[in-house]
Amino acid sequence: MQHIMSSPVSRHVRRPQELRQGGPAPSQCHKDARWHLLDLVRICRDRLELRDRDITVLRGLLSLLPADPDPATQSVIFASNRVLIERCDGIDERTLRRRIAQLQRSGLLTRKSSPNGKRYQVRDEDATARLTYGIDLAPLFQIADHLAALAEDCRKEALRKSALRSMIRHALFEFPEAGTPELREEARLTLRRAADCDQLQDVLTALEEARPEKVD
Repeated sequence: MQHIMSSPVSRHVRRPQELRQGGPAPSQCHKDARWHLLDLVRICRDRLELRDRDITVLRGLLSLLPADPDPATQSVIFASNRVLIERCDGIDERTLRRRIAQLQRSGLLTRKSSPNGKRYQVRDEDATARLTYGIDLAPLFQIADHLAALAEDCRKEALRKSALRSMIRHALFEFPEAGTPELREEARLTLRRAADCDQLQDVLTALEEARPEKVD
């Protein structure tokens, strides 16, 4: 799985024992694995360095696979770019190519190009596949457990960010004169930025330390 281990996914993939001890068990209740995986990727989008257009293209690619595909035999897409463009909300071909390349860099698919640039499979007389040229989504299905664990981490992080932001707003409201004007302005600006949990916690700690002591 070299294509996975050299991608953004590799920075978040957990070892099997970590999944058993701390990660959530793979879900068995979803009717279609394609859309379950798409939901997980959407939740983990920032960690995987993906944009909205990447999610759109991934959705279009998954729509060309059968429901609950077998990754060993049904994960390769042979559709032309014209068909892919239709499935991807009519994006232009240049954007399609860039987004497919980004999904590959992120470790969610692999590609093998044919000499003439078309996507197809060569079989011998007993129907055994000898050559396959196309877009293979097997890597996405192979990391399903890791995506589930990462999505759970992202959900927890989102909840913590929301709580920290609420606590900062509360501190600014309850103690409008606490700290220096610069500190209060920095707190307000932080609420408008895409700050991480550590940055939010630092601002909250500074506000709490500047809070006037209660006088009995």
